[in-house]
Amino acid sequence: MERMKNELLSRFERLEISIKLLSVFTAAAGVLTALMALLAPDKSSLYSISASPALWIAFVLVIALKTKKPVDCAFMTGVMLLGSQFAAALIKTPFDREALTVFFKWVLISALCVTYAYFLKRAFIENGRLKDALLSATSAFYVICALSSLKVLVYNFPWRLLSFLFCIAMALALFYFAMHDRSSMIIAVCVCGGVFFIGSIVLFSHRYRYSCVVMLDEARYPLTTEWSVEVSDPKISKADIEGSGNGAVLNMTIYEEDDNTITLTDENGNEYSLTVSYNEKKGVNIR
Repeated sequence: MERMKNELLSRFERLEISIKLLSVFTAAAGVLTALMALLAPDKSSLYSISASPALWIAFVLVIALKTKKPVDCAFMTGVMLLGSQFAAALIKTPFDREALTVFFKWVLISALCVTYAYFLKRAFIENGRLKDALLSATSAFYVICALSSLKVLVYNFPWRLLSFLFCIAMALALFYFAMHDRSSMIIAVCVCGGVFFIGSIVLFSHRYRYSCVVMLDEARYPLTTEWSVEVSDPKISKADIEGSGNGAVLNMTIYEEDDNTITLTDENGNEYSLTVSYNEKKGVNIR
C-alpha cells in the first residue's frame, strides 16, 4: 500500500499540464458529461456529477497545484470548463431542448471558477491565511454537496451513494490540508462546522414538495367522493380525492421524481391501478 501511494505521488509530481493534454481532456470530459446527462437517471451519482460543479472543482485544485502562475491557472480553468460544457451542449442539443440554457448557466459558473482558480493559485504561492480561508471554504462547499446527496440517499438508497462518498472524501481531505496551526484550525472548524449545522437544518427540515391535480379520463374513472385511493410508496407521493359528488378530482403531492403506483377503488369495490411518474422537466405522466 505504501509503495502504491509513493508511486501515485511520484506520477502526480511528474505530471505536466500542457495545452495539448488539456485540450484532449476537455474534449473527453465534454463527451462524457453529455453521455451522463443524457443516459444516466436523474437521481444517479453520474447525472449529479454531470450537473454539479463538485467534480470540476477537484480538477481546478489539480490545475492550481500543477501551474506556476495565477493567470495560467485561471486561463486553463476557463478553457477546461467552457470547452467541455460547450462540447457537451453540442452533443446534447439534438436530444435536449434545454442544453443551451444549461450551457449559459455554466458560463456563469465558469466565470466564478476562473476567479476562484486565480486566487487559489495566489494563495498556494503566498501560503498564508488566504490559503486557509479558501481551502476551508472549498471544504464547506463539499460539505453542502455531501448533505445534498445524503438527503437523496436517505430517501432513495443507494441513489447518490457515489456522489456522497466522493464529496465526503474531498471535504475531509481539504479540511485536513487547511489545518496546520491553531489559527487555521479555528478557521476550518468554524467555516465547515457552521455550514454543516446550517445546511443540515435547511436541507432536512424542508422536503421537496410539488402539488397538482391529476386529470383522469372521466369515462374510465368516474371519480366520486365515495372512491378511495392508495399509493404504493408514500415516500414518493401521496394522493387523495377531493371535491363533491361527480366533481371529485385526484390531488397529488409529489416528493420525489420517481414512479409510484396508485390504486383507485370505486364504491363497488372495483380496483384500478395507475402508474404516475413525475419529472421536473416533463411534468406528470400517467400510464
